[in-house]
Amino acid sequence: MSWFKDGKPLKSEDKVKLGAEGEQFFIELSDCDADAAGEYTCTASNVAGDACCTVNVIVTGAPYLLINGPVGE
Repeated sequence: MSWFKDGKPLKSEDKVKLGAEGEQFFIELSDCDADAAGEYTCTASNVAGDACCTVNVIVTGAPYLLINGPVGE
């Protein structure tokens, strides 16, 4: 199983976790910022052939809290 972001090999690091549970493989992105946006591809290969899945990730911004009224009351 190989993972790529924007065509470049991807490895597990602080904000990117690559994992597997049984026959299911996943990627987990945490603390996303604009740098996390891009095209992610997972490629599997064996003697029967190759398969891949690609998804575009869009980061729109951090969540925020809207407070109605004066703060501190």
